[in-house]
Amino acid sequence: MTAVQVVIGQGLGWGAGAAVPMLPSPPAAHYVLEDPWPIVIGCVVLLTILAWLAVSGRLDGRRWVRPAGLGLILIALGVALASTLVKTDREELAERTAVLVEAAAKGDTAALTSMLSSSVTLRVLEGQTRYSREQIMDLVRKYPGSTPIDWYKIDKVAAAMDGRDMGRSQAHVRVRSKQTTMYDVPIGSWWLIEWQRSPGGNGAWKVIGLECQQIDGVEGNVRP
Repeated sequence: MTAVQVVIGQGLGWGAGAAVPMLPSPPAAHYVLEDPWPIVIGCVVLLTILAWLAVSGRLDGRRWVRPAGLGLILIALGVALASTLVKTDREELAERTAVLVEAAAKGDTAALTSMLSSSVTLRVLEGQTRYSREQIMDLVRKYPGSTPIDWYKIDKVAAAMDGRDMGRSQAHVRVRSKQTTMYDVPIGSWWLIEWQRSPGGNGAWKVIGLECQQIDGVEGNVRP
């Protein structure tokens, strides 16, 4: 397997990889606007316990029971509604990351060109060399352009905002290619993507930096 196939094929390598630094933990708003289920489930559990205590007669004469039950219902409904109506920048970056991975896995140079900033650079593992957009596109045309990826999956994706118009996303991707992977076993890698929102017009997010942080079974620098 060549280094280019390893890197451009979304990290075709073997075995467990080194530890990768994760993005910062999400803010408290994450559990209201992005992932409301812990709060909703918590409210349902408390409401169930409250109802059981009330039916069993253990809360007879307690005036706070009905307001408390109504409050739990309103909290659960409010959080669920807010998460449906509001899309955060973090969610937008996570969705854009999935689109980026799909375009890379399919070798869709047109889609990639529209998402990559003209000044974007690619860094591979611990290497100091940074590859330009033209070099990135040349590699994509060769791999996976001429070496199709048969299957891929994003196992994890996270995003963090570094400012109003700056953010990062991180994804762990597993791929399988019959032409390059031994025994047809999926293997994966970690990627860090830096994003910047266009200041005018449609405010589209563009990739300004790509870094392959880890490739399964590969240590040190790899030159594509």
